[in-house]
Amino acid sequence: MDLYQYGGAPLMIVGIAGCILSLLIFSTKNLRKNPCSIYFIAYNIVNLCQICTTFLQAILAYGYNIDISIASIYFCPFICYIGYVFDILSPFYLILASIDRMLVTSRNARTRQRSNNHLAYKSVICGTICWMLFHIHIFIFFRIIEIIPNYYICYSGSITYLAFANYYGLTKTITIPILMLICEQFTMSLAIAQMDLYQYGGAPLMIVGIVGCILSLLIFSTKNLRKNPCSIYFIAYNIANLCQICTSFLQAILAYGYNIDIASSNIFLCPFICYIGYVFDILSPFYLTLASIDRMLVTSRNARTRQRSTTHLAYKCIICGTICWILFHIHALISFRIIEIIPNYYICYSGSNVYLAFANYYALTKTITIPILMLICEIKEALNVLQVHQYRQRNVIKS
Repeated sequence: MDLYQYGGAPLMIVGIAGCILSLLIFSTKNLRKNPCSIYFIAYNIVNLCQICTTFLQAILAYGYNIDISIASIYFCPFICYIGYVFDILSPFYLILASIDRMLVTSRNARTRQRSNNHLAYKSVICGTICWMLFHIHIFIFFRIIEIIPNYYICYSGSITYLAFANYYGLTKTITIPILMLICEQFTMSLAIAQMDLYQYGGAPLMIVGIVGCILSLLIFSTKNLRKNPCSIYFIAYNIANLCQICTSFLQAILAYGYNIDIASSNIFLCPFICYIGYVFDILSPFYLTLASIDRMLVTSRNARTRQRSTTHLAYKCIICGTICWILFHIHALISFRIIEIIPNYYICYSGSNVYLAFANYYALTKTITIPILMLICEIKEALNVLQVHQYRQRNVIKS
């Protein structure tokens, strides 16, 4: 009684003040764009509601013998209901925040993209509705019971339901910390693995990649090979790869391996690094696609079609295609900027949800379209070779 009577009110004031301060912090313009902040906003709202209802009721009941739950037959199940709901929602939002951190730290780009505000709002709303519906049973089983003459309590008279409630409470107590621990351990292991991968494997991979590109350039630049249109495409392909290794891959090694994010160090470097990343990422497969088309032309039975495979056309396609892709990705210079997601922590990102949706669809289209185009060219090339082989066999048989 003394604990609730003298310590209840100060604890309640401290709790309310803490929740309000947390809400003010996480509701700032920069932070509320972060999905994790949305989960913490929901978490603090629920805690504030729980303090102002369940904890206040406990202070009145155990500190001052004022049990409002038995004041009305409607208060009894309602107070128990909101107590159960708020008690599960707080850890539920923390688990969602842990899962979000697990998604953000994933090595897979598509997995990282699942951490977004739309999914956060959807998870919070749907999860809240599900838990509210799940606890409807409390309205049925809780009621005011007279345990001794003139002494009433809000309780359930069903032994079966009490057994269920005990098992439910035990399961919740065990499961929630285990789930959070799994998410945190997985997040930490991913972050450590990513750092180790870039820190110890980044430099050797970069050296191997640079050496491989230089050797390929030396081979395809020889006097005999550079007269072949396909060699010109492979020269352009290796130049694009070399530039990508020395820019985007080097920036990734510094950022993920040594926590040196040069993209967020300057307002001009941020959009420029994203821009060249987009450009070099599309140029490499673009040149490979051109090489596949060239092989398809060369293997054609039609003489005029074969004559279209020329060095002049190769240079023209490379120059025009490169200029087109450079101009197409100008949007990256406009949309990317340095954003403060939490106090004193900046990242190079786009603040527009519309642009992020466009970027996701663009990446998906590119991932699907390029392999399909190359596959079509290779199938056509194989059919051309087969037709030429069959034609030669028929001529041999006739002769």
